[in-house]
Amino acid sequence: MADSRGHGKSELGAGRLNYDQMAEDFNLFLDKLNLQSVYVLGWSDGGILGLLLAIRHPGKVSKLALMGASLRSDGLYTWALERAMQDLAHVESMISKGDPTMPWQAIKQRLLLMIEQPNIPTSRLKAVQAPTLVMAGDRDIIIDSHTLEIFHALPKGKAHLCI
Repeated sequence: MADSRGHGKSELGAGRLNYDQMAEDFNLFLDKLNLQSVYVLGWSDGGILGLLLAIRHPGKVSKLALMGASLRSDGLYTWALERAMQDLAHVESMISKGDPTMPWQAIKQRLLLMIEQPNIPTSRLKAVQAPTLVMAGDRDIIIDSHTLEIFHALPKGKAHLCI
């Protein structure tokens, strides 16, 4: 298990946090560990990163299981996006006050990920070669139809669905 850039104990690095960058971080991490093919299990951001890794480096992902992943911010229920926007306003207020109690810049970057990203066209899911289990909770923040969109866009015979 590894922390994504800007998550856990990992630093943000330079520039704006984005999923493509984090997926490439994991690709480099696998190279560093000399791992040629792995099973990927990801929830939320981890599911998005698993999809991107399988799209960009199909030979590296031998099996993929994702939970609560999205392709676009419109895959989230409106209430979840509204809550993220409220949280972002609070975070920006704390940043402007110079509050040192939390890593506000990292929190802001993570909220912006939810609000503005990812931006994965369904057509890109055809590149996923690994058998994939697409999962979502029946009371998740991801709209059921969005989870079904992911499932149906994956290559036929490769995907399984569990809600």
